[in-house]
Amino acid sequence: MKRKLSLCILSALGILCFSCEKESDGFSLLTIIVEENAINEGQEQWVYISEPLGKVLDSHKCKKGEVFELKGPVALEAIDVTVFIPHSSGSGVALAVTYLGVLSGKTWTLKAQSRSEAPEVIGTATIEIVNYHESMPPDESIIFSNGTSPFALSDRSVTDAGLLATVNIYDDTQELLMTGFRGGHRVYFKVEAILPNENVVVDFASFQEYDQIIKIPAEFHEEGMTIGYYDDRRSYLLSNSYNSFLYGAETSLGYIQGYDSYSTKFNEFYGPSFITYYKLGEPALNVEFPSFTLSIVDRTTNGFSFDASFDYTYKSAQWLYSSADGQTGMSWTVYGDAAANVRIPAVANIVYEKESGMKIDDFSIYELNCIQRLDGLSYTGFVSNTFENKSSAEYEYFIFGSH
Repeated sequence: MKRKLSLCILSALGILCFSCEKESDGFSLLTIIVEENAINEGQEQWVYISEPLGKVLDSHKCKKGEVFELKGPVALEAIDVTVFIPHSSGSGVALAVTYLGVLSGKTWTLKAQSRSEAPEVIGTATIEIVNYHESMPPDESIIFSNGTSPFALSDRSVTDAGLLATVNIYDDTQELLMTGFRGGHRVYFKVEAILPNENVVVDFASFQEYDQIIKIPAEFHEEGMTIGYYDDRRSYLLSNSYNSFLYGAETSLGYIQGYDSYSTKFNEFYGPSFITYYKLGEPALNVEFPSFTLSIVDRTTNGFSFDASFDYTYKSAQWLYSSADGQTGMSWTVYGDAAANVRIPAVANIVYEKESGMKIDDFSIYELNCIQRLDGLSYTGFVSNTFENKSSAEYEYFIFGSH
């Protein structure tokens, strides 16, 4: 009887110990995949998860190529996630990004930092544009785009007839797009396949008018542009609104048929506030330019608040710190949905142990962005696109910002 009782007690203790061990492991709240090139040489990268009220639940120092879980003592529907890069890892500026109210149970990927290598120039060709009689010099008016590199030309010079340009060739056969203005209208000419050592003469009168033109308010002339993309990732600058401003024509952007997709961007500053429009997919032919007011009322880290005259989907705030000697600093960006308070989160108290001498009150607000999605994407969808290897083939949104 005693032997049986002892066995029962041992069995019960075993079950109890197993249960305690399982509970001490905690509940998996976020899985992180670190790509091999996600961390630069000599760089540290940490991930913290916190309760919505601020208590830090778990943290981990990332290693290249690893997969790890961050856990908490109880299951939570949503958590706050902070990715932190200390300045001690090779830079005088520390970086932190916090995403508030993230759905738990997800798998995030810390992606390799993109390093675009310049393509190899395999030769050059000569383009001579003749019969040019516009008031604006051709070397300022005519823009060359080759779909591969921003360095389309190695040399150009104005001639009596127009323009002589030496074009860099990056592929065996290369499509070349030339754009400009003629009589106040946007025009273009496309060379379907230009070869190394080829000499091409183009009559400016043969440039065609754009297939589609959108007129935009004059105040948006500074950074408006349209780009055409092929599915093989070649991209061509189709138009730049600043060029129409320089030419003295009505501020406009244009589209040329034949590309697989198009991106459109324009923005304008109104003192400390600004508005930016982005679209990827079809041409943006019917854009309504909203009037708005956005102002930061309280710029302190504890009482941060602002007034906005419009609805938006989610927002972000960038906070900056700089030491008295200017040798070290930190940028902290906080994302959240429309209802979130994008002040620096409580996890900062732990981060400061790694960045000695810094205090929350030392930070100042640099920029507030309120994002209004026109494509229906939610804040959760935005986070998924950022970290879950999801991407949108099409998008459309406004950013309303204030400094």
